[in-house]
Amino acid sequence: KQWYQRRVRVLGVTGVCGACIQGTKSCLIMHMVLLGLLMMLEIAGVVLLLFYSADEKLEKEIRKTTSEAYKTYGGNETTSSAITKGIDMFQQVLHCCGQKTYKDWSNESVAFTWAKSLNKKAFVPDSCCKNVTTECGTAVDFQSASNQTITETFYTEGCEHKIDRYLDKWSAVVTGILIATALLQVLCFIFTICLTCIKKSDD
Repeated sequence: KQWYQRRVRVLGVTGVCGACIQGTKSCLIMHMVLLGLLMMLEIAGVVLLLFYSADEKLEKEIRKTTSEAYKTYGGNETTSSAITKGIDMFQQVLHCCGQKTYKDWSNESVAFTWAKSLNKKAFVPDSCCKNVTTECGTAVDFQSASNQTITETFYTEGCEHKIDRYLDKWSAVVTGILIATALLQVLCFIFTICLTCIKKSDD
């Protein structure tokens, strides 16, 4: 980040000096070279972002990691405790519950440690509650509760779908910003070439 900020400062200084001060054609040339390098880096960033956002292997890896995390939720080990806090945070921030659906919490093949501790009952963690209070997740057994009660009390959409949508949304936003910035820099690049040519003709 600091490296990028320093480069932007140098880019600004060389541009201003080259445009405003007479006899500083070398500053304009340096500005043009730095601007060209910055554009290439941003184009490379857009290409990589588009490549990885469409990469099926990355999606499979995310699903695998999510699946392993849900299986160890609620464990007593240090790593399990960290995973538990992470999933709780995700569920509250993304307003989701379970890997694919809230019903995953009673499925031992998905949430093994948590489901095993319920003794055939169907409860969710407190982080699935729309209004979080202590033990709010165990206040309603979702196997016997009505759909209305469940939707009013808990988030029901799975976190896997929410994460996919979240990544798609922000990768599109970042890609759009990078493309807009690159287009602006192309205009600056053309303007710099014109200024360099004018100074050359004046010399």
